Amino acid sequence: MQPSRFAGKVGVVTAAAGGIGSATARAFAVEGAHVVLVDINDEVGSGVCQSLLAEGLAAEYRHCDVSRGDEVAELFGIISDQHDRIDFAVNTVGGSGEGDVPGVELHQQTESAWDGTIAVCLRTTFLCMEQEIACMLETGGGSIVNVSSMAGLRVTPYASPAYSAAKAAVNHLTRFAAVAYAERSIRVNAVAPGLTATPNAVAAMGEGVIDEVAVAFHCIPRVALPADQANAIVWLCSDEAAMVTGHILPVDGGWDAK
Repeated sequence: MQPSRFAGKVGVVTAAAGGIGSATARAFAVEGAHVVLVDINDEVGSGVCQSLLAEGLAAEYRHCDVSRGDEVAELFGIISDQHDRIDFAVNTVGGSGEGDVPGVELHQQTESAWDGTIAVCLRTTFLCMEQEIACMLETGGGSIVNVSSMAGLRVTPYASPAYSAAKAAVNHLTRFAAVAYAERSIRVNAVAPGLTATPNAVAAMGEGVIDEVAVAFHCIPRVALPADQANAIVWLCSDEAAMVTGHILPVDGGWDAK
């Protein structure tokens, strides 16, 4: 297998133990990148890393709770010291905080559930972007992709108010950073997945239900796969997307067009 678009480049993928994160890490590694996989599930995350190494791909695993600023700063300090640069970064961490329930009504959303989901989706993205941008400024630029959600663009009964608000904030933070750093050669984009068959989503909705909802929502009548999201993320980070920044790319089977 010949490396291509990312040969010689170094990148970071958070939440790399499963779902969109692991698919994205694999997609970059296949394209020749050295991928730093980040997660808190060490057993699964290191297993994903080992599977890439067994295929002759370049990867390493790092434990980090990206909701903690001190751990994030330490992580990126280590990566910068070892590799001298970060060419791309994908911020995949997201989801609902403890006690947050998809479809809960706004007047029933608890403060603790709200705070937890904002922390999981928005705080983690901010903390990682803070360090990623600082590293990229020192080495001449790079590309960042945040994993958002169609819930941040469209109202859906399958998301909580907190999750919807957090992902909308991720979208605007993406645009804010894109405008602020474009002249310094840092591109910042996001993907907004439609219903995607990640382990967490399937467990939350049930395999049959997620398929039925996907057919109802998407113009392309199937649920998205983690690899569908990974392919879009890799393209956004590649030189082929050199004039793309500040864009929220729906990968949703046409849901956004309905």
